[in-house]
Amino acid sequence: MNRLVFRFDVDTHKCIRDGVPNLLEISDEMDVPFTFFLNAGRAVSVPDSIRDMFNTHHKADGEKIEMMAAREKLGIKDYLLAAAVNPAVCTYTDQVRRLSMSRCEVGVHGGRNHALWQKYGKKWNREKVEDEIKWAVNEIKKINPRFCPSGFASPGWESPRNLDEILSKMGFGYYADLRDRGGAELVNTHSVIPQIGVNLLGEPGGVAFFEHCRVKGMSTDQIVDAVLECIDKNGMAVLYDHPYYAGVKELYTIRRMITEAREKGIKIVMLKELL
Repeated sequence: MNRLVFRFDVDTHKCIRDGVPNLLEISDEMDVPFTFFLNAGRAVSVPDSIRDMFNTHHKADGEKIEMMAAREKLGIKDYLLAAAVNPAVCTYTDQVRRLSMSRCEVGVHGGRNHALWQKYGKKWNREKVEDEIKWAVNEIKKINPRFCPSGFASPGWESPRNLDEILSKMGFGYYADLRDRGGAELVNTHSVIPQIGVNLLGEPGGVAFFEHCRVKGMSTDQIVDAVLECIDKNGMAVLYDHPYYAGVKELYTIRRMITEAREKGIKIVMLKELL
């Protein structure tokens, strides 16, 4: 059976406050599971976030990355809140509790600070990486003591050295740092624990799917068709985005995708089910 996974990385206050409740409503209403990776800590490094607020994004070789500026995705008010207050995601205890106790899969997404992991995580030693992950798990367990994650995803796709060994030791079943840059398999079992990838996203840069499509000027019909075509071609698709955008701006599109996927006999599953 063909399968579709919705993967949402929860890495800002707006994700957990606004986007996650909307997505959980769709999950309940349409009887489908989603996969969330929850960053328990803070979203940004304030000096970097101020510098990047109005940046045009380019790769080192000058190639432009098709993505929205942070102020567009969050809105000015919430961007300034993130930059000035920088609230930790787990301070939104009611929303974290609801998410962690929902029917959806909830994994861990980094440690104390999303931006610092993304920028420096590859340079951290084993003790630092273990400490960051343990801190994140414990913060979520303070809200839901029964929280027991299977999956882990590194912020910015930045996997520290020996991450598979560290996660295996800590009891995780897989990590989700793979992305398809053309021909990559969605499940890689050649590491200590499996890696599960995504194949519906924007490149270069590993940009969130809906954001990338909208920057390219795609219509809702074109976006839905692109998802269905990916599944027709590969037998499965993993769509990557964030609740602060997809869970606020693209709710109609997500409902359309689910409806049309079901009409074609496509099953909506959690990421761990690909194992």
